[in-house]
Amino acid sequence: MANLLDYLTWRGDLPLAAVPLCDVDALIFARLSYVPFDGIAEARVPLYMAARQVLASVQLSDAPRACGKEDQQLLTQLLQSPRYADILLANKDGSRECLVECQGKAIHGSIESKISDSDRTTALQAMGYPVVLMTYGQLVDSDAFRVVMELIMSYLDVPLKDKTPRQQKLERRLREEIFIDWAGM
Repeated sequence: MANLLDYLTWRGDLPLAAVPLCDVDALIFARLSYVPFDGIAEARVPLYMAARQVLASVQLSDAPRACGKEDQQLLTQLLQSPRYADILLANKDGSRECLVECQGKAIHGSIESKISDSDRTTALQAMGYPVVLMTYGQLVDSDAFRVVMELIMSYLDVPLKDKTPRQQKLERRLREEIFIDWAGM
């Protein structure tokens, strides 16, 4: 009889944009309510971050609610599934895809997170997805951002169009409003 892990093996490679949430996804989220996120997910954090923290916890049996082998398998498969990735981009006809993984210090700064990130990236690449890691520094620096955009667009086989002077001006204004150096204030 098929179970949630079979579903993730069968459909875990389909992004939510291609196949919207279904009853089995709802069942997966319901099952996650029994995973011992106590003390980990007190604040709002992305699922992948909470899952990584549970899996990184060596003393799983000491958790307030035990995290069994099936829960560990479920979390591991969720982390390796592009269905639950940071950002999945596709070209217009859907024939080419590219995953963008956002790499913030708060979530990806520890050694354990870097190892988990590497495992996740390798698994996604093994499934045939090109993976682009994007940092805050690349978002802030317009030249670095352009390089990342060129890489993404090359994976999607879509030309990167130059912006009009008006678009460039609006982008500069938006960058000034969004990317504020709070530490330097």
